[in-house]
Amino acid sequence: MRLVYLLLTLIPGCALAQGAGWKPDRPVELIIGAAPGGANDRIGRALQRGLQDGKFGIYTHWGVYSVPASRHSVDWHPYKNVTWYPYDMYREGTQHYQYHVKTYGHPSQFGYKDFIPMFTAEKFDPDEWAELFKKAGARFAGPVGEHHDGFCMWDTKYSEWGAARMGPKRDVVGLLERAIRNQDMFFLVALHHAENWWFYPHWKKEYDTSDPRYAGLYGEAHDPNYQPDLTRRGTEGWEEQTKPSRAFLERWKAKAIEVIDKYRPDLLWFDAGLKFVQEKYKKDVAACAQWLVDKLTKIGLEAKLMPTPGCSVASTCAARNAIRFRIAAASC
Repeated sequence: MRLVYLLLTLIPGCALAQGAGWKPDRPVELIIGAAPGGANDRIGRALQRGLQDGKFGIYTHWGVYSVPASRHSVDWHPYKNVTWYPYDMYREGTQHYQYHVKTYGHPSQFGYKDFIPMFTAEKFDPDEWAELFKKAGARFAGPVGEHHDGFCMWDTKYSEWGAARMGPKRDVVGLLERAIRNQDMFFLVALHHAENWWFYPHWKKEYDTSDPRYAGLYGEAHDPNYQPDLTRRGTEGWEEQTKPSRAFLERWKAKAIEVIDKYRPDLLWFDAGLKFVQEKYKKDVAACAQWLVDKLTKIGLEAKLMPTPGCSVASTCAARNAIRFRIAAASC
């Protein structure tokens, strides 16, 4: 399956709002776009140029799902993927469901939230991680800031369900940001939180996923009468459910901007769930890109917003399920 992403390279986007005196110390090239579609794809060529000095990078999937750390395969996935444990543990018949019932009890008695106190991260050493990434030859590295499970790995004001307040009670993203930059690597954050809307069965009343007390983790309840086809796997059938609410999408956008403002990542990756984000919010990102161009111009850079083939500056390319813009700016 072709992944769709939003990638910002070299400097952050709207983070300039927090530092009017900040000025880039190297040439600037920002790219916002979809996965390249072939050798002649303009976005693909731009991405290759933008990362040609950092061909190898590492980003880590590490979170609450690392507690069960089930070695079972996800039925629909080509490899074992514990990040989908919280999805499969509520789906009868899956290997993760069977493992969960045998090891922890029925999910109606032991839900995903109950793993959080067990996620203590007592051996987590961000400097050790960064040193390992550097020794491996990585030029950029970083964590998944939030996976589909709804648990934030940074100190966020938009949810109580995060590593800074629960579990480790540490700002994992912030700690890795400092450690990775200290190793002279570019810092990456991956955000997969768009999929949270579809990730949990809100229609299963016996599960904690339908309890409004836990909506900050499991997402806003919707489709209470939905009857999924359990023979489907992954994102199959998600289009049948209600589209994300305005509140969900505003929070999705706010979290992304918060990560940029607090940690100024050199690279920001959005997972395939971006294709499910409503058009308005993709345009909001494009508007944010234009805002950045204006800021770059004000601090002495020659910057402009360049549409890629088939798109206009004021629109997005729905066929590619992503915003396709490139922002290019000369160095000081």
